Amino acid sequence: MELIIDYARSERLRTISGDVLKENVVMIEMCRLLGFEIKPDPTEPDICDVRLKL
Repeated sequence: MELIIDYARSERLRTISGDVLKENVVMIEMCRLLGFEIKPDPTEPDICDVRLKL
């Protein structure tokens, strides 16, 4: 994931975003440690929206 973030920055992207299943606690914790904002999806109760501003 750190390589993806570095690549996105080198391409001058402003944001990385994705959807993660709420039950995937390992992925959610990794995103949290990397600085992603994590919010529940308002339309899908089993999904979290993750977003990192670069």
